[in-house]
Amino acid sequence: MSALEQPLDRVNHFNGQRLDASDFRADQDYQIRVRRKLFSSLYSIGIVQGLEVTKHPTDQHKVHVAPGVALDFMGREIILLDSTDVQVAGTPSPSPGVIFGNFLVIAYAEQRVQPVNDGCVATSAAGGCGGNLAWGAPTRIRAVPKLEMVDTWPSDQSGRIVLAQIGLQAGCQVSDIQSGVRRYAVAAQPPTVHPISLEGEKDIDASNPKVLYFHIDGGVPDSVTLYLRGAQFSTLFYSELGNHTHAGRLAQPTLTIPDHRHTFQSVTTGTATQDPNKPVDLIARTYDTDSDTEIRMWHSDLNDGNRRLETLTTLNPGDGPIVRLTNLTEHTHNIPAGQTDSAGGGSYALGAVNIDAAGVTDRSARSGASTSLAYFKKLTVLYDGQDITDQILKQLNGIDPANWPASATLGDGTNTHPLVVNGTGKIDLTQLGLDFTPGEHSLTLQVADAGNGGQIKYNLYVA
Repeated sequence: MSALEQPLDRVNHFNGQRLDASDFRADQDYQIRVRRKLFSSLYSIGIVQGLEVTKHPTDQHKVHVAPGVALDFMGREIILLDSTDVQVAGTPSPSPGVIFGNFLVIAYAEQRVQPVNDGCVATSAAGGCGGNLAWGAPTRIRAVPKLEMVDTWPSDQSGRIVLAQIGLQAGCQVSDIQSGVRRYAVAAQPPTVHPISLEGEKDIDASNPKVLYFHIDGGVPDSVTLYLRGAQFSTLFYSELGNHTHAGRLAQPTLTIPDHRHTFQSVTTGTATQDPNKPVDLIARTYDTDSDTEIRMWHSDLNDGNRRLETLTTLNPGDGPIVRLTNLTEHTHNIPAGQTDSAGGGSYALGAVNIDAAGVTDRSARSGASTSLAYFKKLTVLYDGQDITDQILKQLNGIDPANWPASATLGDGTNTHPLVVNGTGKIDLTQLGLDFTPGEHSLTLQVADAGNGGQIKYNLYVA
């Protein structure tokens, strides 16, 4: 027991005992001190539940604090029963996202209310106690937390718990609320949680998120830390394709041709020439006399008196001369214009090959895009189905406002974004007021919109 602390006394009741206010206070004090000692031994200081800070819906110079519970270093329960509006005060921010001081804190406080002053006044009897015994006081002690703005980070011994850091404009209007500075109460005893370490990567797009399931076992963890980094969508999806074939299917279309003719113009044949070194033969049969029926060949060197001339065309055409000339001299033939004979019509089967669709039938390849997937933009993080992206970005902004300004997103589709170049660094999920009770939990990493995709690398540590 410390020399500054009073002993833990409680009233020893017995029959006929006279009790006054100090006796009742002793009993109350015993119960309160034991409970607070227990809390301060089991838990660290910080927020237990609720106490979220948001902008006032109408007054730009106020913030809104939700109901909740916190514990201070003495184990005192700081309980805010109703939503409360707080007038802000502090130093305006020199630039967006940069805040000096302006911490909104909550602390334990009490008020004495409902005073009573009526009733009898005790007086002394003859020979008894002397003097009048004045009485009367507030009949209730009400626990009412104190909300205020401070310029510096409070010490643990001050009893103040930081709820948020408030960014102010030049006119003291609320411009930003940083929740990354919040401190949450955790178990003070050595953890019995089974440590978890999950590391990996996943190529994601709008239809293929990464859902990371993990199970907390052994108690509520002291720390849950997440690291994220963006990378390029794997090019193997575009460059590597296994050996495969496409099935061909033979169809039998029919070609129908109607009855038709072909028209041609006057045609002149090419020049015909005699084959070289071939003789010119003349075969003739004439009707000279009954005794002279021989066939004679006359040479060109004979005079006319030695030749027999016969006009072959005047002979009997029915049984007249037959003349056959071969290897004649050069000559041409003219064919008059006209039409061919009817070619007739008909139907003819033509063979054709159709290429069947390949692959599964319930999914189609992405078509019409000019570029492949590379780096995602606007990653969304969900914890147990709850979107915590804004809370993560606010925490990153409070740690590194240069790389993570108030307007930042988790990725912008390029390889120069801080998420790709350096990653997020440490994201303390325990500062986001999430439920880490034992059981199954999930983290979902997803993007939206067609053509938005990339690779996400993650590290999750639970201890």
